[in-house]
Amino acid sequence: MIARVTPVSQRRARSLPLPDALSPLFPGGVLRRGTAVAVTSAPGATGATTLALSLLSAVSTAGSWCALVGLDAPGLAAATMLGLRLERTVLVPRPGARWAEVAATVADAADVVLLQPPRTLKPAMARRLDDRIRRQGAVLVVLARNGGLGPAWPGRADLRLTITKATWEGAGDEGPLRARCTEIVSEGRGEAGRARHHLLWLPGPAGRPGLLPAVAPAMAAAGGGV
Repeated sequence: MIARVTPVSQRRARSLPLPDALSPLFPGGVLRRGTAVAVTSAPGATGATTLALSLLSAVSTAGSWCALVGLDAPGLAAATMLGLRLERTVLVPRPGARWAEVAATVADAADVVLLQPPRTLKPAMARRLDDRIRRQGAVLVVLARNGGLGPAWPGRADLRLTITKATWEGAGDEGPLRARCTEIVSEGRGEAGRARHHLLWLPGPAGRPGLLPAVAPAMAAAGGGV
């Protein structure tokens, strides 16, 4: 059982913080409690896991609890570089057949639940989990598998973030991979009804997400990384 230790004022807040570089992706620039976010990438593009983990970094830094459910290899070293506080993070890499119940249980204590659903996804179970987490006032972040080739989330997604292009810089003779330039499309309900395109470093040269200028180098889809 995980005890809530976040400040009372923060628990009552209707929103949770985001890293500055990611706030333009969201209406109001915050994570709103009781909402669901679907994160995926187009075939051939990478970065969905990095993006999903980055959404949790400011939340855990601010003192709230996060949970990772169903991520077999979340890349914990990379996650800490992105700003995720592991001492504020519950890890359930293999929830088994009762994954929805596990995710709902950790949501009793966690403010944000990052879920990678199983390959065989029962829509009714997903919708029940979605409804329960919304009632609890948590945020559900759903990560698709294998570059968007996993099952679509049948629950209600208030915002969908799709990485459409990604290319690494610093590869080859110049040294190790240093930064990934991505194009992200955000689209959803209400204020997010109109699709918007964003250019981000994911991660940037310093290991964290960063904004790219409006005019950026041409990007080609590239593999590798998380």
